[in-house]
Amino acid sequence: MPQLPRPDLRSPVLWSLAAALAALAAPGAPPAMAQDGGSGGGSNLLGGSKIAMRLELPKDDGEDFQIETNEQVILDFMNLGNCSCGDAVKFQVETKLDPTVSSADGASEPVDLWTGTGCAVKDTDQRDNQCIEIMDAGIGQVQDLFTTVKHPQVSVRNLVGPSSLGAACNRSDDEDRLVYSIVDVSSDGFDEGTDYQNSLSILTDTQPPPEPLGISARGSEGRVVVDFDPPDSRKDDIRFYQLLCARVDDPTNKTGFGSHDPEYWTSQQACGSDADGVCPRAPGSAERIVGGPDGGLDAGSGADAGAGEDGGSGGGGGSAPDAPCVTGLPGGLDTLDPSYLCGQAEGTASSVSATGLENGVAYHVVLLVIDEARNVTAIDAGEATPKPVKDFWEDYKDQGGQARGGCSAGQAGLGGGLLIACGLALAVFRRRRRTGRGPGGRRGRGGPGAAAGGALLLALVLAHGQAAAQPWWEDYNEPVQTQVGPEQPHWGLELKLGPYFPDVDSEFNLGSGEKGPFETMYGDGPFLMSLVTLDRYLLHPLGQLGVSVTAGFMTRSANAFEVDADGNVVINEENGRPERSVGDTTTFRLFPMSLGIVYRYTQLDDQFRIPVVPYGRLGLSYYYWWITRPSGGVAEVPTDGCPDLENGDCDGDKGRGGSLGWQATGGLAIRAERVDPQAESALRNELGIEHAGLVFELTYAKVDGFGSSHKLAVGDATFFGGINFEF
Repeated sequence: MPQLPRPDLRSPVLWSLAAALAALAAPGAPPAMAQDGGSGGGSNLLGGSKIAMRLELPKDDGEDFQIETNEQVILDFMNLGNCSCGDAVKFQVETKLDPTVSSADGASEPVDLWTGTGCAVKDTDQRDNQCIEIMDAGIGQVQDLFTTVKHPQVSVRNLVGPSSLGAACNRSDDEDRLVYSIVDVSSDGFDEGTDYQNSLSILTDTQPPPEPLGISARGSEGRVVVDFDPPDSRKDDIRFYQLLCARVDDPTNKTGFGSHDPEYWTSQQACGSDADGVCPRAPGSAERIVGGPDGGLDAGSGADAGAGEDGGSGGGGGSAPDAPCVTGLPGGLDTLDPSYLCGQAEGTASSVSATGLENGVAYHVVLLVIDEARNVTAIDAGEATPKPVKDFWEDYKDQGGQARGGCSAGQAGLGGGLLIACGLALAVFRRRRRTGRGPGGRRGRGGPGAAAGGALLLALVLAHGQAAAQPWWEDYNEPVQTQVGPEQPHWGLELKLGPYFPDVDSEFNLGSGEKGPFETMYGDGPFLMSLVTLDRYLLHPLGQLGVSVTAGFMTRSANAFEVDADGNVVINEENGRPERSVGDTTTFRLFPMSLGIVYRYTQLDDQFRIPVVPYGRLGLSYYYWWITRPSGGVAEVPTDGCPDLENGDCDGDKGRGGSLGWQATGGLAIRAERVDPQAESALRNELGIEHAGLVFELTYAKVDGFGSSHKLAVGDATFFGGINFEF
């Protein structure tokens, strides 16, 4: 069967076609780009040219401006905080003739700059009601643009809120606002036949985000957590949540604060004014801040600001909301001082935590809701006091547990050696691409990458039932291969799940019915563990003999125990069990690893077509574990060399480490592809997989640092089941 030629991706024709398709598929110009709205005036009013405009925003130093087309950067600037500063915050509009000309019929006509919507209209009353002319724009006449590029400045206030009442920021939408350049020949309103206009569309947003529901603050170990539910509407407007914290007893003490940059922007930050009226408000009142005529920003204050003779805003003010501020808050919470920032979460979160706080100290907390334009809604969340709890590592130590944190394996200190050995084994197992063919015209097999593909595509292959004429990994200029016979597998991959019970409590002398600290904290299981095993077969004595590497994962979480003033666990008088602290979780994670030998007896299938393969493994184990406290960090307890962890001058005994041991496994594999000859052929020809099926095994792991009293016992006797591939 002749092969079709494959396309040369370096072809200039293909690149040209791709560029053309990309241009057709590209979205329109971003809102801040000048849209060619030029119209009117006859063919030579501007000498056949047009007035082109581009947005320029202040640089970080505030002393210069630069062209800006990034929509997010533009939206960060065109917000309520900058708008409320009146003439104090401005941007520029690069204005020039494009293309440059040296003569035009309207050379002596003035170029006027307006902001608003619908400014290019004949009705001057309508224009004056919804637009403001920037009287000091300084563009001059059309002929001034023959040789000069102008940079008129416009305040965010005049862009966002031009109206008959003056510039105001009480917008309840995030629609585009326009800057117009107009050549009005008769100074009697825009006439399509004789005048010219062009406009620059800029996206603005001065509407604060909605308030979440059910806001509540609670103390946790070393932290305060504010919980809430999503708002009823506009929840997609929320980009970030941030927290402000202040100590009630000492508001000037900001230890641990200021670890986050402010994601919000207010008039206090922009120009040192509170003109935007942003302040903490009682829960349930923030939705009244913005909403247009019935309960929105005070439009009257915009009138008070007034538009001066030059079209300016007349100063600050213009956006004081009608919802009352919560006053008398400690520290800088009244003004949303960024130096009191103590926590942050994404806009999809349902809680925000402030960590690193002092237990037993009351903190006042303000929740900040922030949108894409850095507008902020601030809600007073009240007071909360962090309180200590007891995590698993602390309880384990209190119960007399002798294990210590650290990654050495035990008396021999071989854990690091095993990890290095595992790394070397994985390096040896790396897939080596074989481009040629072996004896008999057989093609080279894929390594672990082929097995991963087999795991994902097995179901499709079984359903397909037909082998393709040419495997995807072969070069197109190789001869088409229609069939490949069986080959001795050199690799094996197993994906398994099973119950697991870490033997942590085995070091305690427990009587009948008594529970150790692990079972008390996490329960008696079972806990789900996942494993991946990779085998490399080196010899084939009536089967497969080689080396094996296994890695896995298990995790278990539970609420920590409440403690009293003396640090003792609080016991429920009714059931005699420890009281749990709501929301304070302590987590135990385990990463089991092993390196050993494997033998699989394959003669039952190879010789007698009984698709069953008994196998066994024996090897060294290294199980890495760690325990987290409610704040999310590694659990830690004081030691003789570090009796006080609060001052942070030393490290205690951390709840993380590794334990060395050994393990033995016996199992049975079923080569399931034997039931469908077509699927068997497809696996071999399409994916390079010789056998695929199911495995079931029993494992005994003795992992306690070879009897070390300072290593956590994390082994167990258990079973696993899953799927396997031989290739």
